Amino acid sequence: MNIGLTLILYILVAAELFILLLDMTVSLIARFCFHKKFTTWFKYGLLALVLPVLAICSGATHGINSYRIKKVSIPSRAIPQSFDGYRIVQISDMHLHSFRTAGTEDTGLIRISKEIKSRGRFVDMVQGSEPKRTKALEKIVAAVDSLHPDMIAVTGDLVTFLPSEIDGFESILSELHAQDGVWSVLGNHDFSTYSQYANSSDSLVGQLCLRQSQLGWTILRNEGINIVRGTDSIGLAGVDNISVNPRFVSKGVLSDAVRNLNAECFNILLSHDPSHWEAEVLPKTSIDLMLAGHTHGMQLGIFGFTPSRFLYKQDHGLYKSDKEFEYNGNPRYLYVNTGLGQTLLPMRIGLRPEITLITLKSCPERSE
Repeated sequence: MNIGLTLILYILVAAELFILLLDMTVSLIARFCFHKKFTTWFKYGLLALVLPVLAICSGATHGINSYRIKKVSIPSRAIPQSFDGYRIVQISDMHLHSFRTAGTEDTGLIRISKEIKSRGRFVDMVQGSEPKRTKALEKIVAAVDSLHPDMIAVTGDLVTFLPSEIDGFESILSELHAQDGVWSVLGNHDFSTYSQYANSSDSLVGQLCLRQSQLGWTILRNEGINIVRGTDSIGLAGVDNISVNPRFVSKGVLSDAVRNLNAECFNILLSHDPSHWEAEVLPKTSIDLMLAGHTHGMQLGIFGFTPSRFLYKQDHGLYKSDKEFEYNGNPRYLYVNTGLGQTLLPMRIGLRPEITLITLKSCPERSE
């Protein structure tokens, strides 16, 4: 059985057993402490057993096909006045393999109940290989362009296994446009380390970089550039994936990426793994804003809590450095995007695909 489907079944069984145990506990407390009938409380508690089923079905349909736009402001005295209001749209962890699965019409629970018996699209959602969710991707690209970005930042994991995942999506992805271009970096999956062709990773990475350039994107591989507005500029650098976790490939060279940046300017770093921020970026550079992805928030959000918090100190959203890491009195920031695609489990529960609009704010006074 496919590993994704197996995990779904394990999660569903565990959730049902937990709810059943909780139901029995509450019913017993009601019976002995409040003199309520055990059977009455237990019967109504059994209705809660449908919640995990509904959550999984919704997460595997609506949860992966909708998106949210998060708006974030970054104030800093290091931002020149000519860049005040500069708009950066960040997208991350597209994992195009996950867009080669369920169709955009698969937004209801009826389809699952009708087709699961014949191993229809519910299973295809896990192991499909055709570019089926094109409409969902088209909506995402249209939403990005509608934000009129000055720059688009793609922070890694465009693919899950191989560059061929781009097949059929070229015309859609090439519609991403920004005044100062689309800039991207490589994440851990982009090195094809999870495919059977991992031993030819260098060749596959070369193919992926070429295909991104054919989309009109510019990939930053341990290098930096300056974006100019009149006599002012801000720096932009990008590194190949760097992680403190030895399970993930680390190919980046931060010193090369920041070599040509002016430390007195406002500088932005694209680096896929958020663990890189505290491990190297804060102590060794003057980078003002790092944009990352990688965690997906584990594709599960419960009232703002994500289980990825157990693995990453900075797992999703905006973070500001402690005063000891400020540069010239300016705070430094990290933003972790929860991604657009999925890995392993083909669902998102309470944590929809994310598009982030980051607006730079020139701040004449010290930011608190």
